[in-house]
Amino acid sequence: MSLAGVTFDTITSSETVNVNTNPLTVPTGGTGGAGWTGVNNNGANGGNGGTGGAGNPVAPTYDYAGGLIGDLVGLGDMVANSSASGAVTLVADSGGTGGAAGNGEAGTGSPAFIGGQGGTGGTGGAGAYGNAGGLVGATQVEIILNNDHAAGAATVTGGTGGAGTNGGQGGQGGAAFAGGQGGTAGSGGIGGTNYAGGLVGWVT
Repeated sequence: MSLAGVTFDTITSSETVNVNTNPLTVPTGGTGGAGWTGVNNNGANGGNGGTGGAGNPVAPTYDYAGGLIGDLVGLGDMVANSSASGAVTLVADSGGTGGAAGNGEAGTGSPAFIGGQGGTGGTGGAGAYGNAGGLVGATQVEIILNNDHAAGAATVTGGTGGAGTNGGQGGQGGAAFAGGQGGTAGSGGIGGTNYAGGLVGWVT
């Protein structure tokens, strides 16, 4: 990170950079409520599971690593006459697991009442996208590079999407009716995109 208009001049690094953000705890989606049980009623449907948390929910919504500078955010910053030779490896945050779905409740009070349908499983959270560069990991503003070079390999693994959860169980029906249908399983989260560059991983 940096302020605007900063010049980094004649800086050399040979350090290996390894960043693995996956130990970060990502919220699991909320649990869907169970269907309400009433007397002389059809069973209520179970609630849907909540969506798992995103791999990196706060700004910047990406993970980054650079051989010299991780994230260069100052407008007009300059990196001049500098180099990095160490390898850069980044593993971005995975998305959280979807929340458990609620079960449908039984129909009670009469053989004619049906069981509630199980809730839909929670969708997994999206994985964070990762940016790795031999010199600078990422920048979202206009910067100046002058007479710089990088020799280390840049490797990035985007965050995996969180797992979706199973649908809730259908509630038991009365003697004259079948139980409620089981809920649909939730979808897995979208995996994060990878950006890697020999000099700069990602520029926008």
